[in-house]
Amino acid sequence: MQLIHNSPDPLAANVDIWYDGGNGQQLFEADFTYLDATTYKQTNTPTQLKFYVKPSGSNAATPAVDSFDVGVLTTQYTQFIVSGVAGSGYAANPNSLSTAITFNRLNNARTVGANPPLVDVIAFHGVTDAPGIDVRVRSGGPLLVNNLKYGSYSPAYLQVPATWYQLEVIVEDSSSVINTWIANTTALAGQSATIFASGFANPGANNNGPALGLYAALANGTVVALPVRKTANVQLVHNSADPALDTVNVYVNTQLGFPNLKFRGATPFIPITADFPIQLGVVPTTGTSWADTIKTWTFFFNADSNYVAMVTGVVNPANFAANPDALPTALDVAVKEGAVIANGSGTNVSFNFANGVTDVYAIDARVRSGGPLLFNNTEYNEVNNYIQAPAYYYAWELLKQDSSLPVIDAWILNLSNYAGSGIYIFSSGFLTPSSNNNGPQFDLFGALPSGQVIAFPRRQTATVQFVHNCADPIGDTVDVYINGAKLSLIHISEPTRLLR
Repeated sequence: MQLIHNSPDPLAANVDIWYDGGNGQQLFEADFTYLDATTYKQTNTPTQLKFYVKPSGSNAATPAVDSFDVGVLTTQYTQFIVSGVAGSGYAANPNSLSTAITFNRLNNARTVGANPPLVDVIAFHGVTDAPGIDVRVRSGGPLLVNNLKYGSYSPAYLQVPATWYQLEVIVEDSSSVINTWIANTTALAGQSATIFASGFANPGANNNGPALGLYAALANGTVVALPVRKTANVQLVHNSADPALDTVNVYVNTQLGFPNLKFRGATPFIPITADFPIQLGVVPTTGTSWADTIKTWTFFFNADSNYVAMVTGVVNPANFAANPDALPTALDVAVKEGAVIANGSGTNVSFNFANGVTDVYAIDARVRSGGPLLFNNTEYNEVNNYIQAPAYYYAWELLKQDSSLPVIDAWILNLSNYAGSGIYIFSSGFLTPSSNNNGPQFDLFGALPSGQVIAFPRRQTATVQFVHNCADPIGDTVDVYINGAKLSLIHISEPTRLLR
């Protein structure tokens, strides 16, 4: 038989468990602490079985704190979960069930799975102050456990694939979610597990005891605390210039997540389950389901982090120009952790630069007319870290890495309205559309956290002449500066040359 300690009462925090099956008291487990489990131990119990709970360090003659008659063992494997509270100051059970310490019994317990590719799982409700619960797989998944009351096991073992699950615990027959936990059963194929709820739904009403949690007890005595579901914020940018993918449907874990996402479109930042496998699949609009994905990727996002995931590349690279740096250009997703949604500044904007153009060499981004180099040697599919700068106008010049020529072009970035925000700036299209199925031309864009995408205009020029017509003798000769750069000396009534 196996014992699982699920009493959060400090009075039972560390005890010795003795038993008598007709042959006198024998020690079953010493120093049995909260959330411990024993292995399955062979016992000789031909008659009525009785458990004795004694203080740690006890012997056969030590008086028991309490004792429990559990009847005759009638099956080869039996599991007992010790639950309940003994002291005062604890909330009553909402279903008016007794919360006294009890040895809850499971006959025909399983030490291995009945079908080796699967995992055999049974559930137990051990939270004294919680109502009856349902357990289902999150996001429209199946109902696994229905109307499970405190002190009860689910009716039978479930056989489930050995994979990842988001277990949503709900107040029975309602939509009120208590919380969601992550269960990774990938290593448990052919094994059995008892998933049990423990702690208190309202610790403040229960002597500030431990909060409600889910745990998995294995036959070998291992107890695993299932982590509570956390999220990462993820923004998706469609930057595949392949004309066949002008509009796509993006599936997340086999479900349609982002329908009709257009080329150079973006989603807002969306909370997605962290520390959990997230499968992304791209489906052309001619497809109707996950089965029609042309490519899939699996990601694990870290909790409380921000990401931008940019779809890049082409479906069939053989039909497009090769990358000048011999980098692969097949359909891909460039993922950047550390994306900035808000920077907390009232004056600065945060931005980065991603090179999403398949047929371009590594490029530098600098402020035009001798301004600083912002991003250096950015290869195709590379995403730089964010930098901060005043929220203002910038003329960006993109050029071949580590050179002054050739300049691809210059773009005007009006960032004056985005103080405090992050912007994901990316190059898009093809440097030579005629060599790429006449796809879209190379251009520069910025994705805002809201999902809005800004098309930055290319720099254009106007012809301007300055005429000095100030007759004040003190201004007979003046210097003229444009955006901080000295232009020329101008004498009275002397025009400048034509400037562009």
